[in-house]
Amino acid sequence: QHFIATIDESYENRKSRLQTIVYTLIKTINPQAQVPFHEDALLQHFQQIPAPELNAMAKLIQKMQANAQQHLNLSKWLEMMEHSANRLGLLLANDIGSAMQVIRNETGTFSKAPTQDRVREVVLFGLSENYFQLRKALGLAIG
Repeated sequence: QHFIATIDESYENRKSRLQTIVYTLIKTINPQAQVPFHEDALLQHFQQIPAPELNAMAKLIQKMQANAQQHLNLSKWLEMMEHSANRLGLLLANDIGSAMQVIRNETGTFSKAPTQDRVREVVLFGLSENYFQLRKALGLAIG
């Protein structure tokens, strides 16, 4: 997330970059595919991917295209990446108050998720069994 956030300062630029990568990958896998756009330099780079890896990506892309609304919704993907980053921050800090304050005080966001949604997601995660299991597995559990 940090890498993409520092390359692209705006949400629209991040989304556009991801669309270019996805469409170019689709074009790499299926040269006859009708995609809205692709990047030739990236296409040349992707064509260097060894056949076994390219075949595995082709299967994944095919599954994703079968339900594009769910799997190729880049706005939702960016939002989920942001929630994951916030959950990781809470997991390592173990301080829900600080995590909420950091989210509320952010000047820029990674996705278009409203602050209220981002705070709600981190609180729900902090109360979940997954949170406590992860802290235990990482040796960060108290008691």
